[in-house]
Amino acid sequence: MVNGVSEREANDALNAHVCKGAQQHEEVCLGLLTMILTEPPQAQRCYRDLMLVSRDGMNLILMKINQLLMEKYLKLQDTVRIQSQRVYLGFDCILGTPGE
Repeated sequence: MVNGVSEREANDALNAHVCKGAQQHEEVCLGLLTMILTEPPQAQRCYRDLMLVSRDGMNLILMKINQLLMEKYLKLQDTVRIQSQRVYLGFDCILGTPGE
């Protein structure tokens, strides 16, 4: 959907697709999460795009990361495991420490 286009065009295409409905929002967000976890060179761009298109305060992504960590963590490849740790730590830093 966003290959071979400028960043502005990619953002517009993602936003247009996300606005079509909840199913499209979920597809785009989970697709970007997958890219973050499996394509380290693209992770920064995908995270930025994810922040721009997420309409639920990243709730869907947080739930999916928790699910991955609880169910699949030991089966993940080392690269993905490191990326998931970084993303989880990033969310933890953004959301603040527990008990606040």
